Amino acid sequence: MNLLPACYGVPNLHALEGPHSQFQNFFTLLGHYDYQFSPANHFSVRGLGTRNHTKGFTGGHGQSETSDAFGDTEEFVNQGISGVFALTTVLGRKVNEIRALIEGETRKRHPIFSGAPEIQIAPNGTFGQRFYLPGNNDNGKLQVQDNFSYTFSKHDIKFGGDVNSFVDRKDTFAGWSAGRYQFSDIASFESGSPNFYFQGFGLNGQTPFAANTLKPNYQNGLGLYWQDKWQATHRLTVTYGFRWDGTWNPQPQTRIPGQQVYTGVGPLGHGTKISPVPQHTPNDFGQWGPRIGVAWKVGSDSHPTVVRGAWGLYYAQTPTIFFPQASNGGGSKSTTLFCPTLFGCEPQDNAPYIFPSALPVTSDQLCSLATPAIGCPAIAYADPAFRNPRVSNLTVGVEHQFSNEWTVSANYAYMHSSRLKTGGFRTSNWQRNLVPVGTDQFGRAIIGSTGTTGFTCPANGVFVFEFEPLPLDCTLTPFSGALSLASFSRGNYNQFTAGVDKRFGHHYQWFANYTWSRNYSNDSSERDTDTFFGAQDPFNINIDYGRNGLDITHQFKSGVVVDLPWGFNWSSNFIAHSGLAYPAYSSVDINGDGVINQFSNNDRPVVQLGSGQPFLLPRYPARQPGFFTWDMRLQKDIKFTERAQLRLIADIFNVTNRGNLYSNPDNSGFVTVPPCTPVANSVSSSCPPLTAIPTPSNTPGYRVLDEISPGGTPFAAQFGVRFQF
Repeated sequence: MNLLPACYGVPNLHALEGPHSQFQNFFTLLGHYDYQFSPANHFSVRGLGTRNHTKGFTGGHGQSETSDAFGDTEEFVNQGISGVFALTTVLGRKVNEIRALIEGETRKRHPIFSGAPEIQIAPNGTFGQRFYLPGNNDNGKLQVQDNFSYTFSKHDIKFGGDVNSFVDRKDTFAGWSAGRYQFSDIASFESGSPNFYFQGFGLNGQTPFAANTLKPNYQNGLGLYWQDKWQATHRLTVTYGFRWDGTWNPQPQTRIPGQQVYTGVGPLGHGTKISPVPQHTPNDFGQWGPRIGVAWKVGSDSHPTVVRGAWGLYYAQTPTIFFPQASNGGGSKSTTLFCPTLFGCEPQDNAPYIFPSALPVTSDQLCSLATPAIGCPAIAYADPAFRNPRVSNLTVGVEHQFSNEWTVSANYAYMHSSRLKTGGFRTSNWQRNLVPVGTDQFGRAIIGSTGTTGFTCPANGVFVFEFEPLPLDCTLTPFSGALSLASFSRGNYNQFTAGVDKRFGHHYQWFANYTWSRNYSNDSSERDTDTFFGAQDPFNINIDYGRNGLDITHQFKSGVVVDLPWGFNWSSNFIAHSGLAYPAYSSVDINGDGVINQFSNNDRPVVQLGSGQPFLLPRYPARQPGFFTWDMRLQKDIKFTERAQLRLIADIFNVTNRGNLYSNPDNSGFVTVPPCTPVANSVSSSCPPLTAIPTPSNTPGYRVLDEISPGGTPFAAQFGVRFQF
């Protein structure tokens, strides 16, 4: 049967795609009002309203070139309104400011090819309803601050506090609700022979949308601070202070199934232990942040040299998308079928048909459910030691003013990040429902197997199939069965910057700076970059430490503003930097844990260069091409009255029309691992080492330049008129 004419009514893929119109419509409304109650009291309010209606959004698959058919993209309407209210009271040397922010946003996300199963035909492309659609993510935020300052003698003291409350409403993620078929090539599609099938289900007789719609989730924060700026002498200034923050995190909205999981990090019994399934996400009330800084002026007052140093501890709240909720909290209300079709678990009628999506069973009955053969539930949980990320920040620098207009500076910064996120989401999963039977020479766990016969789970009497990863908890699936959200990762950032700055004078101002930096970590990369890595090992996360996806070694920036004759103003800026770190994804599940972070295995192949010592291939062994852009603006103001003027603007982007090509690692970040040998009594494999670190020249298809770099644009010009009154 030819599926295209039979099921879709078109003769070929070109006709299926058809004509389409992609658009992005933006609307913004701003308002600002000030009122002076009295000489001591000033009130202001600022309002912002936005609306973004977009059709053709690919959800991170690239907008300039993509493998997604237009029907596989989304149409969304994001709209929101916010207001900032401030009351400032000035009483001599005492100033108090009360500030409040309130905002709300709705995010309605709709499929274009609604209700049709998503079809991927490798390597040609994808069409149908995108797997995460439809969705909804409404949210709101309330922030109230009170800041008081008092200046006296040689001190400038400030203290205050703030309350932050974020709410996520009507959150719905019903993944794969319309199903998804994957085909290895066109011939397989034409013959109706998929190699993989996905479908999301609601449990307890609910539809996937009812099961996956959350109740309102709240994340609340409270902060208090005190600081003093002390002018010890006319040459020495010391600042010191302290801040404390407390965070109340959203909690799972359903019971998380299962009997036991691993908590902690490190070898089993030496950092990692077996615990009952945590049913709670920890709050964090231990965010203590001391800060101290010194500025010392040496040399003459006319051309001073200032030496500065500062250190402090800083914290950040963890985004709520990573927390175990009803949707990803363990199958109490919903579940997903991930089906390699060689097991015969796809719908009997094949593409484009799907199973009924509301299942009349509970999560405890999934293990014994025959059709669809979903298997035991998978859970996500928060480790009891989970905390918000912390950064220890040290900066030292020197600045010299050698004229009234010219200044040179050199600065060094070191940031040590701890308690960084480990695991916690679909593209950075940390799978821990496994049993180790040893370690290899690199410290990687060798994962046990259910053997050649399988076994019957004593907890529920359900048979666990042979040749699978040996689960710690056999009431949970051994395939990504226990996904942990933890905060055991770390990072280190070093930066040196040298710059020159000319203040405005003689009709122009100018700056230039050069930065060298190095960014290393072993944390999960979800939402930080366009690459995806979770921990490769269920116990030893230190083997992932190395260059991360945000690493840029060299960066140069320069800008100039010039007042020209006849009232013209010309400005220009340059940015040049070395390429971002580029990943290498493994084509083989080397340790056999079954973890696929959306599209790839996160295991690291072994590399041996000549007769040298073998080592694990770093997560980011290569780099994107370097980036350069030069933009400029020419403008002229025409003044009609004291309060009315017209501004004419001409902008030119990428003056040199630099290509700034970029490689999408989703398409070409893969390396081929040589044929591997199974390890006895294990699902893990031993693979021959690669003989070279992959590059585009020695690895065909690796780091193919197939799109424009983020932040890049072809040569473009725009013209504008602004009337101010």
